[in-house]
Amino acid sequence: MSSTEVLIGDGPDTPATSYRTLPRRSTLMITVAVMVVAAIAWFFTLRMAGSMSDMVNGLGQVGRRMPNEMGIGRFLSMWSVMMVAMMAPAVIPAALAHRLVLRHRGESAVSSAAFVAGFLAVWSVVGVVYLLPFLWFRGLAADAADSWWLPVVAGSILVVAGGYQFSRQKAHCQGACCAPVTLALHNDAGTGPASALRTGVDHGIHCLGCCWALMAVLVVAS
Repeated sequence: MSSTEVLIGDGPDTPATSYRTLPRRSTLMITVAVMVVAAIAWFFTLRMAGSMSDMVNGLGQVGRRMPNEMGIGRFLSMWSVMMVAMMAPAVIPAALAHRLVLRHRGESAVSSAAFVAGFLAVWSVVGVVYLLPFLWFRGLAADAADSWWLPVVAGSILVVAGGYQFSRQKAHCQGACCAPVTLALHNDAGTGPASALRTGVDHGIHCLGCCWALMAVLVVAS
């Protein structure tokens, strides 16, 4: 019998299964804690919605809504808050699965919090990747939207993103995210909050591997 079967029984390892593997109290506490974090992030996201109107919405609007006065710090802070708001609910099955592993080792809730922090940190850091094109778009001339090369860039992004959907890496990341207990066991960095943080980062990278292509498409098409 595998380690996964020992922890979850005979059923399949799925995100839904993670909600049934822990005692109800533990499941409720983790779920509520993560949703509170998401709610706080959504509150600040809505407050910043007016500032977001200064940002370009898709490559088709480059040159029409730029330039703007948004600084690097402001961009990254907005991005981090938005990513926490959107991705916090997605971490719940993984956090429950990781907590199941921690529970068998007798570790405290501090390690669970560190795991969630590591997961969300990945999505916050990704903002740097989007910051570079943002700064580039901001410096383009007003007539850039009518240039010949912009559709080529947009089309290339769509082709790369579409091709990635059929890659082994995408299949690996999606399979890992759909089996949270197995991923928690196979990518466990060890005991203690620091190790839990590294495990959370690893889970975040797998989640990013599932979603980055869709985010790239949204940059082009939104």
